[in-house]
Amino acid sequence: MTTFIGMSRTRSSAACVPLSETMLKLCGKFIYIENLSKAEDDADSAEAPPAAKSRATAAQLKGDTALVSHLRHAVEAASGDDGWAALAYVGQILTNRSPDFDSRTWGYAKLSDLVTATEMFIMENRGPGDGKPGVIFVREKRRQARGRMTQKAGS
Repeated sequence: MTTFIGMSRTRSSAACVPLSETMLKLCGKFIYIENLSKAEDDADSAEAPPAAKSRATAAQLKGDTALVSHLRHAVEAASGDDGWAALAYVGQILTNRSPDFDSRTWGYAKLSDLVTATEMFIMENRGPGDGKPGVIFVREKRRQARGRMTQKAGS
């Protein structure tokens, strides 16, 4: 299977031709140019580096209904019966469903930082031991609250 990688300016850019959903779905990963950092050769310049894109606040993230919907659906699709999902698998689902999804759009370098910033999810780092790196798991907070209510009702 061939993977296409697309690049463009953001949809709001006046100089950009609007992208069709078909074009985005053809890509395995779609990256907006604004989300990329400057090239290595710019690092040699004596000028100070440009300011990083400002991070969206928790209130702004929660107000972005498309983002909230994408994150909730991806966590739900990746989770087991206990509600926990490996963050890496959540990221794969997000990219498969929306190739232009990129945490840098909201000012966060990593998906884990974006998910934490929404304040809607619980993050847990689970180490498998034997010197292997840990795996980050995520669970929606409201699912945990529902679980507590069910336990109390059953008591």
